[in-house]
Amino acid sequence: MALYFTGRKPTRTGYDIPLGSTRIDIPAGQGAHKVTDSFIIPVDADAIAVNPHAHYICKDMLGYALLPDGTRRTLIHIPDWDFNWQQQYVYPKPLRLPAETRVAMEYTYDNSAANPRNPNHPPRRVVYGPSSTDEMAGLHIAVAPVDAADAEELGMALWGKLVRATGGGGLSRKRQ
Repeated sequence: MALYFTGRKPTRTGYDIPLGSTRIDIPAGQGAHKVTDSFIIPVDADAIAVNPHAHYICKDMLGYALLPDGTRRTLIHIPDWDFNWQQQYVYPKPLRLPAETRVAMEYTYDNSAANPRNPNHPPRRVVYGPSSTDEMAGLHIAVAPVDAADAEELGMALWGKLVRATGGGGLSRKRQ
């Protein structure tokens, strides 16, 4: 390993766009249960890498970008997901995503007896959880705004996504 140092400060900031869901409830025997999420990137950004996450019964994993002109670009597609493939996948060169691009994930789960990776025989109901026999649905997209001045706007949009995903948490004020 070699480390190289520079006197220059970074000119761009990286951000994580977290796509996913904790609302996973897959009935026993269901062979094509879908989980989706999306986010609209408010500024021009470069996608640098993706990191998919799911457990054993995920079958098909798709992440894509729908550009403002209607073009669809695949960010990652793993048509026969394997639990051992959880890692970050770095693009050979960044993918430019213009402002107002919708990034999305669509994961398909096979909770049937026909799925050789299903750890439950017979299949049982599977819900969201940390155990590997539970399920998760996550796709993290590493991006950097093209213009450093857009970093705050992207950060605020991501904060809004987090607040919506958690239902506002303790951020709402009750009337006395």
